[in-house]
Amino acid sequence: MTRAASAWLLAIAASAVLPSCTRQAVVLRLDPPEGQVTHLTMLSRTWTVLGDKPISDTAPPTMNARIYSTQTVASTEAGVRTITVTVDSSWMEVRAGTMMPAMGGDWMKGVTTTRRVNNDGDVLSVATTPGPNSPPMMAGRMPDYGSSAGQYSFPKRPLHVGDTWTATMAAPGQPGGASPVSGTVTARLEKIETRAGVQLATISSKGTAGVSASNAMSVAGSYEFELVVDVTHRRLAHLTSEARTRISSPFGPMASLTRVEMTSAD
Repeated sequence: MTRAASAWLLAIAASAVLPSCTRQAVVLRLDPPEGQVTHLTMLSRTWTVLGDKPISDTAPPTMNARIYSTQTVASTEAGVRTITVTVDSSWMEVRAGTMMPAMGGDWMKGVTTTRRVNNDGDVLSVATTPGPNSPPMMAGRMPDYGSSAGQYSFPKRPLHVGDTWTATMAAPGQPGGASPVSGTVTARLEKIETRAGVQLATISSKGTAGVSASNAMSVAGSYEFELVVDVTHRRLAHLTSEARTRISSPFGPMASLTRVEMTSAD
C-alpha cells in the first residue's frame, strides 16, 4: 500500500472514531420543568485553624455534615419557575476546639431555600428560611444567605467542548448585617457525553470571592469545582468543590478548607 493510500485510510479511521462530543454543542440551563422532583445528597468536610498555621487535611475535620434534601419545581408563571429545596434530614458534627465546643445534631432539617429562575436559567431571587432545629445564631442569619439577584448562571449561547467563560457575582449587604460579597469565576466545558440516554456536560471552574473589610474584618477566598449538568433534565447531576478561606479580624487570623460533594439520586 502506498504512503498516500495509508494516510487516506488513517484519516478516514480517525474521523470515524473521533468522539461526537467534539462536534456537539449544548445549552446549559438549571431550569427544570414544573413538577420535577430531585433528591440530593451533600457531604461536606471543613478544616479550620486559628492563627497563621497551614491547614492540613490529614487532621480530623473540624466539622462534618451530611444533608439529604428534596428539590421540587413548584410552579411556573410567566416563564419564571419557583424551585424549592427542603432539607429532609441532616447530621452536622463539630469537633471541640476552634472557638466552639463539641456538638452535633440534625440542625438543618426543614431548612428551605426558594429560587426563582427564568427561562434562560438566570436566578432572579433566592430566599432561605430556617427549620425547627436551626440554632438561633444560624437561624438569624439564614435570610441573608444568597437573598439577592445576580447569582451565577451559564452563558445563553450554545457551548462546545473547550469553550470558556467568565462570570462575576456581586451581592449587596442585607439589613440583617451581611457584608457585600463580590467574586469572579472562570469556567470551561470539559466534555459532553451520553449515559443511559441522558446527556451530561462536565464543567470545571475556578474563582475567587471575598467580603470587603468591615469593622476591621475581611474575608478572602478561592475555590474550584467540577460540575456535571444533566442537560436532558436541566438539573444538577454531580458537584465536587474545594474552597479555601482566610479571615482577618480583631481576634486574629483564621483559615478554613471545605470540601463538598453533592449528588442527585434521580
